[in-house]
Amino acid sequence: MKRETISSAFKKIRKQLDWTQANGEEISLEDMETQHIQNTIIMLAKKQEDCDKYGIGNYSLNDLTANQWIELFKEELKLRN
Repeated sequence: MKRETISSAFKKIRKQLDWTQANGEEISLEDMETQHIQNTIIMLAKKQEDCDKYGIGNYSLNDLTANQWIELFKEELKLRN
């Protein structure tokens, strides 16, 4: 799949994607501050590293793996640049 196709598809679904914050509130990806997204990517990467370290599989949250969430967040950041 070409990069343009992925970005185009992401633009269509980004308003439907919600991230559940630590306090339990949901926030749309497009409404998250850039720094919040960056910090979330770092947190997810660390969680996945820990899972890999202990051999316990993929870290998942809300039916997506950490790596899937990271890719979605990266697409959101690309749209902002």
